[in-house]
Amino acid sequence: YQTETLRPTPPPPAPPAPLKVYTYLVHETQQRGVLAVCRVHTGCAVTLDLSGLGGGASNASALVLEGVGPEPGFTKPVRRSVGAGGQLSLGPFGIALVQ
Repeated sequence: YQTETLRPTPPPPAPPAPLKVYTYLVHETQQRGVLAVCRVHTGCAVTLDLSGLGGGASNASALVLEGVGPEPGFTKPVRRSVGAGGQLSLGPFGIALVQ
């Protein structure tokens, strides 16, 4: 007995990227920024090119909200300065608004 596959099984979908990054522009003030979203439970290390922001990386800061702590959905966001070279670390399912 010999069988033949009429429709090949498609390959499984690729896993999602651990980080999603969006840019934004506030029209009233012309201020640009970056929204970074960590989509995994292990956290993400991010290197940002902030040359398009007003002052560059020298004075960039991020408002960070992470899914950690005893009540992850209710922790307050914290302000962090972006490290030299645009380095920023996000915890599990963290969200950062970089300005």
